[in-house]
Amino acid sequence: MNLFSRQPKIIDAANDPLAIRIAGKVIRWQDHVSMRMNKMVGNYSLRRQAGILAAIIAVFAGAMVASLILQRGRSAPITSGSYVSRHIGEASNGQPPGEDTVLKTDSLTHRK
Repeated sequence: MNLFSRQPKIIDAANDPLAIRIAGKVIRWQDHVSMRMNKMVGNYSLRRQAGILAAIIAVFAGAMVASLILQRGRSAPITSGSYVSRHIGEASNGQPPGEDTVLKTDSLTHRK
């Protein structure tokens, strides 16, 4: 079976010079930021570095716990549309107003 064997895509660097330039700028920016952070944090003692790490972990853990507590029992509101069909076999929006004269039946109300 060849369900999962796909032909590998051949990427030609000459076909996409803009993507290469953007990726190069992103990598240079990441290197610059990481070097500055290493210089700044490298001047701190190990005890202070551990304290900063603990503070960052505490902030993220507190945010996660708060989000779990505040969202408990609530669901996201439905902003538009009706997601529950009015009747089996009809669209969610149903018939136009004033045209409810058709008798609605399904397998439970239909008599043989």
